[in-house]
Amino acid sequence: MPFNLTDAEYAQLSEYEQKRLANIARNTSVLKKLGLKKIQPNPLSSTPSSSKSSARSPVTRKKRAAIAKPASTGRRSKRLKGVKPVDYTSEKVVLPAAETVCKNEHGEPVSYQERQAQVKKETTESTLAKSLAWLQESRAQFIEEMGGVKLEVSDEAHMWRHRAIQRWGTGVCVVENHDEQSVDWEQYVLSRMSTPSPESPMGLLQERYASCPWRLLIACCLMSRVSSASVKEKAISTFFSAYATPTDAMNAEPEDVLSIIAPLGLFENRFKSIISISQQFLSMHPTFEVGMTKELKIYGCGQFTVDSFYIFARDQGGSMMPGDKNLAAYCRWRRTASKREDDDSSSASRSRKEPNAQPMTVKSEVQLCVGTSAVVEIPI
Repeated sequence: MPFNLTDAEYAQLSEYEQKRLANIARNTSVLKKLGLKKIQPNPLSSTPSSSKSSARSPVTRKKRAAIAKPASTGRRSKRLKGVKPVDYTSEKVVLPAAETVCKNEHGEPVSYQERQAQVKKETTESTLAKSLAWLQESRAQFIEEMGGVKLEVSDEAHMWRHRAIQRWGTGVCVVENHDEQSVDWEQYVLSRMSTPSPESPMGLLQERYASCPWRLLIACCLMSRVSSASVKEKAISTFFSAYATPTDAMNAEPEDVLSIIAPLGLFENRFKSIISISQQFLSMHPTFEVGMTKELKIYGCGQFTVDSFYIFARDQGGSMMPGDKNLAAYCRWRRTASKREDDDSSSASRSRKEPNAQPMTVKSEVQLCVGTSAVVEIPI
């Protein structure tokens, strides 16, 4: 029996183990004949041979040099000192009571709530005063440019002028005082018309106002730096309900506009942008354009507004790479849609046939029967 196993132990082994032991015994006898093996370990032992490991010399590791600690600065955190942290959750913010007495700018005693309301009122009044002063200056310049302008629109020769007044109000007549020569009203109107881009599945807010460049610019001015979509939509739609044309916006009062766009914040800047956009839209001659250069720059129209103008009012999104992520996504969709339209038109033109077209034929001699033939036309 191999490896000094009893019959009972050998019988308990599986067939595979029995064949394995027989194979080991055969190999061991061959190695002994060759004088290559002297010690035979027990293959059934669960403990592996430790001949190699016992022959190894113990490894001595070098001790790392101790890192010198920096000199103490004398300051230690409360955690290192073992001090318990302060519990701030039990504290309560106590506002001054209504009877708390403060002093206003005149040194008169008033309650805390009255003082806070007075400060808020003073801030709002100061903002409205600045906006009103700037608006009056802009209106004075605008009225001076319109001096002596006649508003008759019945003349047939001024059909384009009549259209401009119908669309954007009587403020368009300011351009008649710019030059001595007559105004090219056709160019004036056409440059202010929109070539709206197609609607996308994204439903951007600019797509709603793409049909009117003035409304598009105002919408971009009001939506910038506002995260809430519902607040933007409500304020912009309410503003256009109250001021439908740039002439109406030029005649707006600051306090009325404040009641509409106050939730958007930055009222002073937004109101100034509204007036600047409206004034430039009415007075820029002969054509209206928007850009980042000095000649085309309008207050309140940054890169986002300029890109939106050319994407949605000029339908140039397929060739633009804007920095804003929403505009960039729309431009990618526009390029895909444009390519799909080109493919559809190409396939339609290939499949279209001319009316009353005769099929092309070739003449061929056909063998009708034995000894006879005829020439027939075969369509191809």
